[in-house]
Amino acid sequence: MPKLRPISAPSVGRGVGAQQGVARGHRLRTDTTVVETNVHYSTDSEISRAAKCLTNSNQQRMQDSYQKLLALTRGVVRQAGEVLRR
Repeated sequence: MPKLRPISAPSVGRGVGAQQGVARGHRLRTDTTVVETNVHYSTDSEISRAAKCLTNSNQQRMQDSYQKLLALTRGVVRQAGEVLRR
């Protein structure tokens, strides 16, 4: 992980402040916390299980969206038929 140079934090503060229209400040205070942990690299089976979950979730969303689209289309066709009969 690259280290921040001493000028990085103030530069970021000025850039964000300028974008948000905030008055120019004189200091930027930062705070960090470091926690030691063991790195756990994913196995192939874990990755494939996660991909399967995402795929199933997306398929369900697509089916729900498709059903809503069909209902909307049926309503539009019904209303168009009523207009034509008048």
